[in-house]
Amino acid sequence: MGLTRTDDSSCTGVHLRPVSTFRALQPNPRIRGMTGSDAESETGGMFVSVEVITMLACAVSIIIAFVSGCGWLINRMDVRFARMEVRIDEKFAVQDARIDEKFALQDARIDEKFAAQDARIDERFARIDERFARIDEKFVGVDRELGELRIAIARLEGPPRRLATVR
Repeated sequence: MGLTRTDDSSCTGVHLRPVSTFRALQPNPRIRGMTGSDAESETGGMFVSVEVITMLACAVSIIIAFVSGCGWLINRMDVRFARMEVRIDEKFAVQDARIDEKFALQDARIDEKFAAQDARIDERFARIDERFARIDEKFVGVDRELGELRIAIARLEGPPRRLATVR
């Protein structure tokens, strides 16, 4: 059961009286000349008040406003993310250029050091090759002298002795 308000001129306050639920759900015959039977025939026995229609329109408009606000927010976020991505890419490009420059300098220094080391190693190998060439010449000279020495010793000793003597 619901309550309806009644204003009495004899009282200064507002009085509430009970109203049956059945009477509250009955169609209002005072709406633009529609009688109860006309309202039932046109709406199929269902009555929708202006307040309900207004509430539905407000709910739909609030939902549309909320969805469009979310769409606007997502669009703004996409724009900001795109800007941030561009800024971050620019910063990374600057850092990459700095790092590439540092690597190029280090690479040049290391190449210079390796080139100097290679030159020193090549010089040492050249000296060692010269030394080996001199030692080879000395070995050839020693081998020649050894051969001559063998011949000289063989001449000094004479012919080899035989076991049986010839008469």
